[in-house]
Amino acid sequence: MRLSNSATVGGVIKAGSIREAYCVRMQVKFGWLGFNGVRRASDLLELRVQEFAQSFPVGDFAVSPRCI
Repeated sequence: MRLSNSATVGGVIKAGSIREAYCVRMQVKFGWLGFNGVRRASDLLELRVQEFAQSFPVGDFAVSPRCI
């Protein structure tokens, strides 16, 4: 997973979720898409990229992804 962000990023942060994120993009296959937010449900993180969502085990994020 590759992430890119502007010098300023933001969103609405609440316990267990970040929504309406802005100035963050995620590389999906061969293109870069706008990252909207993340929500935690038990031991899964649901990442939202534009109108798509994908869940991953929390353990997959033991090491934070690097931004480029």
